Parts: sequence; structure tokens; C-alpha cells
Amino acid sequence: MAKKKYLNHELEKEVRIYLKDLRKEGISYSEIILFGSYAKGTAKPWSDIDLCVVSDQFGKDRYSERLKLMHIKNENTLDIEPHPYNLSGLEDKWDPLAVEIRKYGVNIV
Repeated sequence: MAKKKYLNHELEKEVRIYLKDLRKEGISYSEIILFGSYAKGTAKPWSDIDLCVVSDQFGKDRYSERLKLMHIKNENTLDIEPHPYNLSGLEDKWDPLAVEIRKYGVNIV
């Protein structure tokens, strides 16, 4: 996984708002990992912000967990595309998204 990088101000602000909203909804997390085009440095103006939310609360039903994370978004965090994982799911070598996150992800929390 890549080392922690500094985020541009707008991106950092949007992520901070989203993390605050996660805590308000009772979702604890051990890591937040930025991945996708922003982590690779290839983001375009229309790119979304891919965030892996690592929590021991996840791992039972990824579909409903992702829906819950999506519903936490608000008008200030519309560009965020959250992906729920627990630690063992993130270490699954047969999950292509988990492999992508581990390879290119940037820990921001």
C-alpha cells in the first residue's frame, strides 16, 4: 500500500465531512483508504472519490453495508464512492477490488 499523501484541500474537506457523518451514524472504522484514480494521480474533473471504509462492523452483507454507506452521503459528499471491508475481506487475494485497494490504496486514516 502506498504511503500517506496529502490530499488537496477540496478533497480533504469532502472526506472529513464524510468521516464525521460516519461517526454520527455509529460506524466506527480502523482505516480509511483512498484508491482509484485519485490515489493513482489520474483523476479527472468528473472522477468520483473511491474510499475503502475498513471496519469490523462489515463483512456480513457487502451489498447492504455499501447501501448504508451510500445513504450517509449528503450534498457536500456527493463525489464519494464508499466501499465497505473488514480486515479479512481486504486481505482476500481472490477479491479483485481488495487486490486493487491493497496495491494502489493510500491510507488517509
